[in-house]
Amino acid sequence: MASYIIFTEACIYDNEKTIIFIQTKEPIRCINNINNTNTKKTYNCRVAMYINEQNYNHYAIIIYNNSKIDNINIIIDNIIFNNLKICYPFEDILPNITSDMNIISTLCKNYNHRLDEWIKYNINLGFDKIIIFNNEESYSHSLNEGNDYYEKMNVITDKYKDYVYVINFPYSALIGMHWNTIQMMSLGITCTAFNKKCNFCAFIDADEFIYINNKTNIKTFLTDFNETLQIGSNILTNKNDNDTINNNILSLCNYIGEDKYKKLLMYMKNIPNIEGSNDIIKFLACPHNRPYSKYLNKNLIMIFHCWVNHRYKYCESQKYISLI
Repeated sequence: MASYIIFTEACIYDNEKTIIFIQTKEPIRCINNINNTNTKKTYNCRVAMYINEQNYNHYAIIIYNNSKIDNINIIIDNIIFNNLKICYPFEDILPNITSDMNIISTLCKNYNHRLDEWIKYNINLGFDKIIIFNNEESYSHSLNEGNDYYEKMNVITDKYKDYVYVINFPYSALIGMHWNTIQMMSLGITCTAFNKKCNFCAFIDADEFIYINNKTNIKTFLTDFNETLQIGSNILTNKNDNDTINNNILSLCNYIGEDKYKKLLMYMKNIPNIEGSNDIIKFLACPHNRPYSKYLNKNLIMIFHCWVNHRYKYCESQKYISLI
């Protein structure tokens, strides 16, 4: 039997259309039926996006109805999924988003020992909102940073309710797949939900810190641009192998390591229809690069990716920097 993930916790409602993302190991041959669990009403639907990525497949389906739907039964390739609760988290978020805002979208799991510091840093940098896909109920990967006990994410995020919105995203990767396949779906959902709703969206992780050389505020910096940007990165590490991590990364990590990959600042007012995207569904398979984007020199802006303790070895030749 094929494996499926139906991302019902992060659905989008837009102009009498419910958008649901699905991930599968085998291509979908047929969506046999979608009906309301309670009323048995049958809905018209269509597959609006299909992207094949190596050994798995991304889909977006559109269900047409003049109001939001709550619970559905869906039959895919004659496999029945009953009583799926449809959640629309963006209905509470989008009224607080304006077209001039710059936001961050990230996926996190068991990261409270880093998250508080990272949120404060990005608020001080001038980002207007932070969208966090909360993956703490996933079982597909674990961290190894010396923290044996993990608090619930809301212990941190509840302190920043004017800035941070948390989307329940409890999904684990399909069998045999890397956990970042779940992260990829969060990128596409973000692009679709915030398409033309805000200015820029930074797709960065919670161990990555944007550094601007000449301007301290991201809003001021981005006023010079109206296209998707690529920014380079370097590793930033600490001296020791066994430092305790408790929202003190910027105090520990002061030593610049090697060049790493690029990350995107997506210009959300004009997302190209590539990678299977269209005017309704936008998709981003990778946060590191994208066609039709402009690369900015590190002398202007860059990312420091903080790898600590055993993850990256300090050496005396590394240049010192402080982000505090």
